[in-house]
Amino acid sequence: MKKLFLIAIAGILCFSIASSDAYAGKSRRNMYEGIAIGLGAAILGGALLNHYQPRYTPENTYCYPPPRPQRYGYWGYKKIWVPPVYNRVWNPGHYSYRGQWIPGGWVKIKARQGHWSRTRSWISRR
Repeated sequence: MKKLFLIAIAGILCFSIASSDAYAGKSRRNMYEGIAIGLGAAILGGALLNHYQPRYTPENTYCYPPPRPQRYGYWGYKKIWVPPVYNRVWNPGHYSYRGQWIPGGWVKIKARQGHWSRTRSWISRR
C-alpha cells in the first residue's frame, strides 16, 4: 500500500512540474516524448519496487474438489456410554478397625464416574 502511495505522489509531482506555463514555444512540442518517458519510468519503477522475479508455477497442480456430502441420511444425536476412569494407587499395609492386619497392595480408585453422552453424528438411511 505504501508503494502505491509513493508512486501516486511521485506521479502527481511530475505532472505538476511538467504542466507549468513558464515554458516558451509551442505548448505541445514535446508532449509525446514526455508521455513515453513518464510511462517508461513508471514501468521501471514498478518493477524495481516490486522486486520483479519470474514466478515458477508447477504444471501438474490439481486441486481436488471437496468431498460431497452423503445424500441419504440426516444429522442426529446418539447416546453413547462413556465408561468410568480408574486410577491405580498403592495402599500400604495397615490394621483394620477389627484389629486384623491387611497387607499392602494396589487398589483401583474411581477417578471419574461413567456417564451417558450425546454426540452429533450422521445417521445413514441405507
